[in-house]
Amino acid sequence: MTISLKCNAYYYKVGDVVTTDKYTALLEKKQTGNPIEFNIPEFITKGNLHIDPPQSIHALCKNHAIRLRESYDYVRLFFSGGSDSQLILDTFVRNNIHIDEIVMVKSGIPTTDYELDDVASKMLANNKNALQTTKITVSSMTTDEYRRFYVTDRWYENLIDIGRSTRVGGTLRQQEYKESINLYPTHGKTVSIFGIDKPFVKYLNGKWYTYFLDVNLEYQEGESDWCSFYYDDPLICAKQCHDLIRSIETNLSKTEYNKVTTYDRQYQKLWQSAIGRLDYQNYFIPKALGHNELPVNNHKDYLAWKTLLKDNDMIWKNYQYGLRNLESMLGKEWFNDGQASLGTMGIFGPFIDLQDGSVHTVDELYPNGYYD
Repeated sequence: MTISLKCNAYYYKVGDVVTTDKYTALLEKKQTGNPIEFNIPEFITKGNLHIDPPQSIHALCKNHAIRLRESYDYVRLFFSGGSDSQLILDTFVRNNIHIDEIVMVKSGIPTTDYELDDVASKMLANNKNALQTTKITVSSMTTDEYRRFYVTDRWYENLIDIGRSTRVGGTLRQQEYKESINLYPTHGKTVSIFGIDKPFVKYLNGKWYTYFLDVNLEYQEGESDWCSFYYDDPLICAKQCHDLIRSIETNLSKTEYNKVTTYDRQYQKLWQSAIGRLDYQNYFIPKALGHNELPVNNHKDYLAWKTLLKDNDMIWKNYQYGLRNLESMLGKEWFNDGQASLGTMGIFGPFIDLQDGSVHTVDELYPNGYYD
């Protein structure tokens, strides 16, 4: 089975089946036994990432923003207030490049929306003069929407139907649903921009590689075009890698090299600052993965569990039944620690050598199994 893919699509191949949907890929894997291949856009694998562009990261971001503005009738930015989307906003605003619409997506669970309430909203307010002609949309799940979403224990099919099954299982908070580009109208040729992502690098046998793991990435098919701002331009992708490597080699010992892009809290500021994320806004909220008390991905998910477990029995029960369905259908081995609430195990795409541009698989570089 073949499908028509846009040039910036990330997709899975299982035998003859090609899909952007991880749920479909995992089902096909279970039914046929064929291996899963995770593929990234060809313009990245052939993008000469081993060559360090002479321009600064900010010059490259400006050029990309200009190209997007010139290529589309309507430019929509999904803005979380995090460092990735903040740099995109700063790039457009500082260079007087118009954004037609900014969308902020809330989970609708007040205890978990603090980053949007305390940070993102204030950032937009600080730029209100530059954004006078920009539409600001705040989209939030309501209690009624949560009830409708979790009315069945097959609630994950809502994500599949709307094109958001990239991350199967996982969070109780449904920002994932509200971030579907298919929920928002097109206005002529429309692009939806997301702040994805920081580079992931690995030092192995005296060489540097950048690698692509599906759970760190995202892609959506829709009537409007999806834009992963930092990866859709291979020059930006390359620049981030080389700037980061320089900073790592300057500031850390070799024993620390491979800790930087693992979300280790100790190294997050270096990761952010090396790639220009803190040049305009010297502030970010460190990401904390996992939780000691509950099988969740982060502190926000912990707060969501506590809130909905106490206030919404039906939502909680169907969420839990759905997780068990996923574990049964796909196999617990595909979920972190065997629990669907923690999301799927990552599938590696290519590793690109940042010295000569050669492309490798994880099995080629780690014949005895991957290790951090």
